[in-house]
Amino acid sequence: MLTKITLNNAATFENGEVLDDLKRLNFIFGTNGTGKTTISRLLRDNTKFPDCELNWVDNIPINALVYNADFVEENFREDSDIQGVFTLGKDEGDEAEDLKRAIEESKIAKELAEKAKNSLEGDEQKAGLKTRKEKSIKTFVDLCWKEKDNFPKLRDGFQGSLNSKEAFKNTVLEKYNDRSKTKIFEQSELENEAASLFGDKPMELADFPPIDLSIIKSIEDEVIFQTPVLGSADTYLSSMISKLDNADWVRSGIHFHELSDDHCPFCQQQTDEAFKDALKNLFDETYEKAMNTIKEYGQRYRAEIEAIENLILRLPEFPTSIVDSQKFRDQLNSFVLSLKLNLEKIREKWKEPSKKVELYKSKEVADEIQNLSKSISEKVILHNKLVGDLKSKTEELKHKIWRLFIEKIKASIENFISEQSIFDSEIAEAEKIVKDENEKLEVRGRTIAEISARGTSIKPTMLAMNKLLEGFGFNSFKLALTAAEDGYQIERENGELACTSLSEGERTFIAFLYFYHLVMGANKPEEVVASRIIVIDDPVSSLDSDVLFIISSLLKKLFKMVFKKDGSIKQIFILTHNVYFHRNITSNLSYKPFIEEIKNDNKPKIKIVNIGFWVTKKADRVSTVCKYGAKNPITSGYELLWQEVRHAINSPGGGHVSASFQNTIRRILEHYFSFLGGKELTSLQKEFPDADEILFNSMISWANMGSHGAIDEVYIAPVHCELEVFLKTFRKVFETFGQEQHYEMMLGKS
Repeated sequence: MLTKITLNNAATFENGEVLDDLKRLNFIFGTNGTGKTTISRLLRDNTKFPDCELNWVDNIPINALVYNADFVEENFREDSDIQGVFTLGKDEGDEAEDLKRAIEESKIAKELAEKAKNSLEGDEQKAGLKTRKEKSIKTFVDLCWKEKDNFPKLRDGFQGSLNSKEAFKNTVLEKYNDRSKTKIFEQSELENEAASLFGDKPMELADFPPIDLSIIKSIEDEVIFQTPVLGSADTYLSSMISKLDNADWVRSGIHFHELSDDHCPFCQQQTDEAFKDALKNLFDETYEKAMNTIKEYGQRYRAEIEAIENLILRLPEFPTSIVDSQKFRDQLNSFVLSLKLNLEKIREKWKEPSKKVELYKSKEVADEIQNLSKSISEKVILHNKLVGDLKSKTEELKHKIWRLFIEKIKASIENFISEQSIFDSEIAEAEKIVKDENEKLEVRGRTIAEISARGTSIKPTMLAMNKLLEGFGFNSFKLALTAAEDGYQIERENGELACTSLSEGERTFIAFLYFYHLVMGANKPEEVVASRIIVIDDPVSSLDSDVLFIISSLLKKLFKMVFKKDGSIKQIFILTHNVYFHRNITSNLSYKPFIEEIKNDNKPKIKIVNIGFWVTKKADRVSTVCKYGAKNPITSGYELLWQEVRHAINSPGGGHVSASFQNTIRRILEHYFSFLGGKELTSLQKEFPDADEILFNSMISWANMGSHGAIDEVYIAPVHCELEVFLKTFRKVFETFGQEQHYEMMLGKS
């Protein structure tokens, strides 16, 4: 049910008027134009009033059935049929019970699903579980992030987790889960250790393997360079080559001889096969093997030189504490130059293998370089070991810092973990309820649709309404089913449609009867027992007192139904400007059904009267709402005042009226226009033409004269001539402000 209505920027409601502490049964009284219909329209469709607000129990909205002028116009237009009203029927069959049960279960499932969904998502009054969980996470994230500021000298210990608050929070939880029972150090101890370990740290160096020059020294000692490499002595050419000492020259010519079609490349003479064989045998396998050895030594020697040159390029990588790069580079460059000279001699030997070459012996310098490189390598290894130890100690310090940090906020962490566990459990439970209840809704919906096609009908409502019409003396028309039997039409006794010829009173009465039965049923079978609130706005505007009594009796039946625990009517709002009607429906109410006992822990139960009274007023074109709680502000004294007016009007020649009659006129005007309408009597004169304004002021002066001096021993009743004039002026006041209907009603003429 509704607990609070806030009216803002809705018609004449401008300043956020509030109806709070709403009850199951609410009466709102107000003169015409004070905003009652605006309230009924808001309750029917609050989406049309974006600045207004409706607050519900458990934040679960309930559909409102609203009777007002809009309802009459929409349902009883001259050119349309009346929508049928389904009821469950009164048979004892199993289907009726099954339908009722399915609808009730569907209603419960919907309420549970909406309640669970609301607990997840929340609303303007209360945040949902998901929002509260996110808020809890944010609070914890901020707490962790702020706590680190208490460790300014240990900030480097948090490196790797400071990219974002979220990352830091995740690391905190990770460290908490991985915490061990190691010693917790004082913050000052850790700060002293951090002073030596944090800050600029040496970098790990690339490996510097010792230089191995054994290959170079070995090649330089090879005897082949001191030994002439000659061809075979078994050919007839050997003696001549030996005599001329031109073996290298002959060897170089072999290649050209092969390209010259057996002609000598030097003298161009033809050579025979014997000559070719002699050349081939001259430089045999032994010779080729020696040449390949020289070539291989040259390649290996060159590779060693290149390795040294590459090392020279790497020297700037190492700090001076490891090596004097410039000095060592100069030494190596000098060494490389001597090696390149040897390499050139090796090339000469390969070109002229018969010659002897003397290679420079670099053993002494090579040994010195080898020893120096070994020393450098050892320094690099030692440096990297120190760096590794430093890294290990730094990681150990970081572990100690995190251990201290976790201990400082341990209580907050454990509270957060517990809180999140509860949120996760409640969210999972709520999501399961939403899922399960929605599945139930789907199943019950199919059941309702299947049974509704067989078990409900709009005909019982038609018969019940016709019976009431006949019983109340409305014999000239009745309801009949449409040709499609899906709605109603109003017919005369001769079968002619009567909707266009109904009087305003007949139309109003049948509209209310239709609404009354709609409250008992629904336009759709599946909504027959759905929860609802009932809003009734001025149902007796054009009805005589007999019909007014009938409607009052029907409403009092609804009043009793609103207090049934398993009933579909959850709340009722009655809005009216009719004092007589208001008194009729609020009199003789047995307060016993309207009192609820509310549990109050172990204390005595609190009794709550579940009836509320409100009055709407309007002043300066702005409406306001006054709350009266369980006290009815419209008292019987007002009716008694009008009885005096009726007596004065109906008595011949004015009859005998009380000397206090002037006071009666004043009290009626003050109560209706000032108390209920929010207007001061002195301000009413502005609405009258000049001539009528004079009469109005005279009447007010005359009425006020009767309210002063209280009750004197001698008083004079008003004379007939002035009484007649002031009674006409009294009526003119109501007509001028559009309240003649109220005037006629209070005189018993309406």
